[in-house]
Amino acid sequence: MPLNEATLLTLTGGVRLKTRVQHPKVHERKDRKGHYWFFRAWVDEPQPDGTVRTIRRFFTIAPSRGENALSKKEAEVERDKILGKLNTPTLQQALAKGPALFGEVAKMYKEGYLSRDDQISKPTRIKEESHLDLHIIPRWGKYRLNEIPPKDVEDWLYNTFDYWWTRHAMRFIMGRIFRKAEGGGCGKKESATQSRK
Repeated sequence: MPLNEATLLTLTGGVRLKTRVQHPKVHERKDRKGHYWFFRAWVDEPQPDGTVRTIRRFFTIAPSRGENALSKKEAEVERDKILGKLNTPTLQQALAKGPALFGEVAKMYKEGYLSRDDQISKPTRIKEESHLDLHIIPRWGKYRLNEIPPKDVEDWLYNTFDYWWTRHAMRFIMGRIFRKAEGGGCGKKESATQSRK
């Protein structure tokens, strides 16, 4: 799987960023000791090199006969609870296990905050998405939040952009992404945008 298509599991063990829509059938296993409900679903596993490997995992739900047995309908409800975590993670779940990749948090910021019509005007949304896609994510997206030194950000701002208001806009967007990430539980860190000249 290409790194730019990786999910939030790339972020040191969090859950996926991209929503994967999957709805496998629940089956009953009868060929082993005991009878139980199970299903298989695709899960992403982070690799030591930072990439993500997609595997098909076996999920046991509950006994299908005997004590504590569930009906098929009840097993399907339990399956849906598990799939809910695999298919649509929350920011808190995604960032619970460590510093995230800046690019993945930026994508969540775009898909969350910037996508809300009642929170931000259309011209501001277009401008921020443009800054993110053209400048910020290509430059900082591959770094984890705790790997971005404030001085490097300042040097980049002053060496790349001629106008004060452009530097200010970039700094503001990056600062907001850091604040959203910290609020989401990925850990405290001195924001790379707190160092201002």
